[in-house]
Amino acid sequence: MTPEAAQRALGVDAWGLNQLVAQGEFAEALDDRSVKRLAEQRDRVRAQALKDLARMDGPHLAPSGSDAPVIAAPDAVALPEDFDRPAAFLDACVLASAVRRHLVLALAEAGFFYPRWAEKVLFETGHAHARIVDGKPDRDGPGEASQLVMALEHAWPEAMVPTEEADLIKVTGKLPDPDDAHVMQAAAAGQARVILTENMKDFPRATLKPLGLYARPSGEFIASRLGLAPEAATAAVLGAAHRLGLSAPRFGLALQRARLGSLAKKLGF
Repeated sequence: MTPEAAQRALGVDAWGLNQLVAQGEFAEALDDRSVKRLAEQRDRVRAQALKDLARMDGPHLAPSGSDAPVIAAPDAVALPEDFDRPAAFLDACVLASAVRRHLVLALAEAGFFYPRWAEKVLFETGHAHARIVDGKPDRDGPGEASQLVMALEHAWPEAMVPTEEADLIKVTGKLPDPDDAHVMQAAAAGQARVILTENMKDFPRATLKPLGLYARPSGEFIASRLGLAPEAATAAVLGAAHRLGLSAPRFGLALQRARLGSLAKKLGF
């Protein structure tokens, strides 16, 4: 099997395939049997990881004030083979927000982009999640943080940018927050095209451009996918709502609470 065919079968780009090889997923050459077996295993593991996260997050996203039924599971809509699928580095502020996390990961699952993150970002994600749920009834911050990080690592093992590769990237220019340099380094090392973040002011265009990067809020990115492939993107988003066990009113409220009102309007909620 050619590397290109393996990439299509596994839903990864060339960089992601190299990471899977480096992680020892292929004992031998990229033969059809090994690739097919790994693709099936990845689908199972990812589906279970996303279900586990939905069970953790869904009941807490919005109060249940009506007997409205859960949004029905939509039929998946395949993207064209030539659809432009960028690699996107996910900042911790996106991954730590339950609603944004599930919507963005649903798009990744549907093949809209190839996710990237780094060890430090996942640490920050877990820490932020634990802080968000701290003191809330029926929540276990440390336990949920560990579950969240493990689910992400299992669902997309190739998304992790090795620290030693990120450390080789030099970021020039003055940054509003020098601590964010690691995000740019990892994004560039992972050959990402865009950084999804809610902290746009921390990622100056002049600093990102030499690295071949730009930054975009997650809500804008989701809306752009809805514009490029409305049926497939809507199916992915509604699939996330179904997995979370949300009715239409609760999903609309969850979007509003996550400051995604314009997206809610675009989706008709």
